[in-house]
Amino acid sequence: DAYYEENELENGKKLVNKLYNASNFCFINLGGHRPKALDLNTLLPLDCWLLVKSYDVSSKMQKYFESYDYAHARNLLTEFFWGVFCDYYLEIIKKRVYDLPVDNPDKISAQTALFYGLNNMLIMASPFIPHITEEIFQSFYPDKIPNAPKSIHLSSWPKMDLPSDFSTLDIQVKSILEIVALLRAQKAKLGINIGAEINTLSIFHPTLTATALASFEFDLLAVSRAKKLTLTKSDEIKVEIING
Repeated sequence: DAYYEENELENGKKLVNKLYNASNFCFINLGGHRPKALDLNTLLPLDCWLLVKSYDVSSKMQKYFESYDYAHARNLLTEFFWGVFCDYYLEIIKKRVYDLPVDNPDKISAQTALFYGLNNMLIMASPFIPHITEEIFQSFYPDKIPNAPKSIHLSSWPKMDLPSDFSTLDIQVKSILEIVALLRAQKAKLGINIGAEINTLSIFHPTLTATALASFEFDLLAVSRAKKLTLTKSDEIKVEIING
């Protein structure tokens, strides 16, 4: 037997709404884009990380399912979908999917990650919220995936061997996400609207190199609304906003 928890119903409702809204964002910005067979080498580092991370989460969820630990499997999904995909990734790549030309490789990279990443998350969510995931899947994917299953519940569980160099990319992207979190906190502290433009975002970091930062520069400038970035080696991670 399980105790009745009304807040669990409310949390479930919020998850369904969030999944529906995130899916709409993806579908609107995918438009008629139908990516070819997935090739991680064609993706920008952030997009590659998002996809590989989704497969990593699915692998860990499968292990929980095999030991009948459904609660931890659901928590993994929620933390990744809500805490990473929605709160960070979608916000960071908005300018690429909104503003770049349809044939721009950086826009196509983001669209490819949205296409495959959302499909993976719908499959991972389907054991917990079977009806809404089926509705979302049927509204978009069947005519865009070769030999698509008739139902999301007939889809293969997402699987991929992690690239050998993924640990390095994982460290870099986690640093970028931490920088974005610090930026948001700094803007709030200074009373600056999250969407307000700033002159310079100064980043202080112990290990992030200028070469690595360059791979994320467009997205960081976009999400920070900064005109330029600076990077200084430091013992701790922090950011400073410079205006004027």
